[in-house]
Amino acid sequence: MVNEKLNTATSLIRFSAGHIAKAAEISRLKGENFNIFSILGLESAENKTHSTFIGELLNPEGSHGMQEVFLRLFIRQLETEKLNQQKKISIKSPLDADERIKFRTEGARVKLEFPIGEIDIEKKTGGRIDIFLEDKNGKCIAIENKIYAPEQPMQIPRYKTPTNEVVFLTLDGTDAKERGKLEAGKDYFLLSYRDNIKDWLQACLKEVADFPILRETIKQYIILIKKLTGQLASQEMKDQIAREIGRTSENFKAAIEIKNNIDGAMIQLQTDFWDELYQAIKTEEDWQADIIFNNPDIKNSKSIINRENGQVDILLIENFYTSKKELYGLHYEIAKGQNKWNFSLMVDHNLWYSIDIKDGKLPGYECSEAGSYFWKHFKNNQETINFKKYHNNRNIVDLFDSDNRKNIIQKIITDWKDEIDLLP
Repeated sequence: MVNEKLNTATSLIRFSAGHIAKAAEISRLKGENFNIFSILGLESAENKTHSTFIGELLNPEGSHGMQEVFLRLFIRQLETEKLNQQKKISIKSPLDADERIKFRTEGARVKLEFPIGEIDIEKKTGGRIDIFLEDKNGKCIAIENKIYAPEQPMQIPRYKTPTNEVVFLTLDGTDAKERGKLEAGKDYFLLSYRDNIKDWLQACLKEVADFPILRETIKQYIILIKKLTGQLASQEMKDQIAREIGRTSENFKAAIEIKNNIDGAMIQLQTDFWDELYQAIKTEEDWQADIIFNNPDIKNSKSIINRENGQVDILLIENFYTSKKELYGLHYEIAKGQNKWNFSLMVDHNLWYSIDIKDGKLPGYECSEAGSYFWKHFKNNQETINFKKYHNNRNIVDLFDSDNRKNIIQKIITDWKDEIDLLP
């Protein structure tokens, strides 16, 4: 019985793999693999790519020359989504549609990384708002844009004011964790790239059909969003795989088993990855750092290596794929000259480096909102390694091959040593 189920699952996987390969070839022939954002290594850069691009489209004075057309379409999308979320929690708006849209697009201003004062966690004030919209009447919309970066403490309450309407934008519409006592759909609202931003951009496309450069640039960005949200697969391929799954009851049971074991495969992959990386570092020549078991500059960070037995802490990885939030990785103390530095390779969706530096800034690094450390994503072939949102992530696929995993680990070590060499 077990062998029969395994054979059915194996056949189903091979069937799907064949159609996936065919869809990939179609994408290549259509030129979808040529994406300027991917080529420049900007796929997941929240501020440099996504906030900047979205902010430029929303800006009535933007270089697109469409005045408030894009902003007006965005406000419509936002208001529709607000109504949907209010209905889910049984909040009824007494206002009609015209009165409900209080934000006036004429003469509105758009600001990026808008500072609202020094951060005070206790008072729930301060910070920098990713995308800040303000109309002539003083009505404001504060958009917190999250692709993969971790949330900062009490972020939503700090941005919520009597004049600020807060929007939490993520790839799939995930609710904020750092929301205090505030409630989504009532005190702030959720938007997703997967649905809301994609639909908004599709509406924008209709307005620029006769403007080829603008039209094609928006198309490229839509393709990037589809890639980040696992929507690049063709509908034909999806239909064929769905029909095969539903062809027999055994196929359907096998599909359920495959789905139920995806996280198990990712847990095993992460376990192998961290163990092999840790062992490779221990045997690396000229390694100038000592392992530590927490980084005090990063709140709640943990070591993936158990202090007691020197083994990978599998429980942390298991929690990573459940609702429990974990922030973990490898932490090292580096002595260079008169200084000591804490240097970490962490995972929170993506792999990223962090380093605590008190003065100045290292090239290519972004500062945490709290100002306690600098960070940047590790990239292989200009793409991040995303252990959480692994759909369409080429590096995750490569990590399942032992030779490719070894090469990526060596690249991490080489990059890490190069970063150490940059320290003053």
